[in-house]
Amino acid sequence: MKGLAAKVRELKADLGIGHDGDADRTVVVDEKGEVLPLDVQLAIMIEHELGKARARKKEATVVSTVEASLCVREAIERAGAEAIITPVGSLYVSEELERNGAVFGGEPCGEYVFANGLHVPDGILTAAKFVEIFCEKGKLSALRKKYKTYPMIREKFKCENSRKYEIVERVRKKIENESSMNEIRTNANCKIRTDDGIRIDETDGWFLIRASGTEPYVRLTMEYKDKKKLETKFDELKLLIKQFI
Repeated sequence: MKGLAAKVRELKADLGIGHDGDADRTVVVDEKGEVLPLDVQLAIMIEHELGKARARKKEATVVSTVEASLCVREAIERAGAEAIITPVGSLYVSEELERNGAVFGGEPCGEYVFANGLHVPDGILTAAKFVEIFCEKGKLSALRKKYKTYPMIREKFKCENSRKYEIVERVRKKIENESSMNEIRTNANCKIRTDDGIRIDETDGWFLIRASGTEPYVRLTMEYKDKKKLETKFDELKLLIKQFI
């Protein structure tokens, strides 16, 4: 990506597109040679696809995963669309897209599934779509400023691969038994989700602890509007996870 960013600046290109080895993931570089934050990139694509759906007078439903950030969820809400949230994994996204007739499904890792394309992550179509977005809306550096982002931490903790799901389950039980959970249980604005590790949404942020599907790690993803609260909760959750590793 560093080489791509440098080449965009050198050529004064309008944008750059990066793929992983099998081209199902896509990462975009703006005309300044800066990589778009993946959550912002996903939010941009969601609003683009919802706009296309409205033009066709199609009911708007979007699929994303438990790792979706506030930026992504706010983009869906602004568009007046329904969000369907799945466990992490493009297979889950594709299944829900077909089951519910959604117009688009995407993960923050850069894997996007389009209703009018093949119902698997399609990096080539994603690249074409971002060219379309540039042609219709102009410079991506300006477009990205429309999307508010919040302090976020993505961390992973190495463990024995055979124990990662057990560790997450023990962490989940520990969290649910803590007295601090009483506030979450009794607050209608807070939600608990346990279909892929444990995700807790509070009024001002959220955290997710889950086992990696591909590596010997327990992953912690968290986002809060207040940076100090984010850092304090990160220290607490890091100690909790390490306790069981």
